[in-house]
Amino acid sequence: MDDVTARLVVGLLVVVVVFTLIRGLPRLGRGLREPTRPEAPFWLVRGIRDVVVAVACACIAAGLAMDSRAAWVFGLVFLGEELYETGVILLILHLRERLRSRAASHA
Repeated sequence: MDDVTARLVVGLLVVVVVFTLIRGLPRLGRGLREPTRPEAPFWLVRGIRDVVVAVACACIAAGLAMDSRAAWVFGLVFLGEELYETGVILLILHLRERLRSRAASHA
């Protein structure tokens, strides 16, 4: 990758980091502040996912900026694993809500 392209990708990744932190930290905070609300687990998991995406994109950007293959590979692997994990957690939470609503409608 040439220098100009690498700088452009690093710049875009920095924008992604800022955007996901701006979006994720309030979700995370809301989930922690209001744990008794039924939506709280969703806010919490989505907030954690946004923060993880920001950290992974920062690792990828740092790896590209410093020409460190290890850093950007770590960022990619970390991102993939965390997206898979939080996706499974959200699926479980959605199924739980669906079962609760079915049970309430049959009661």
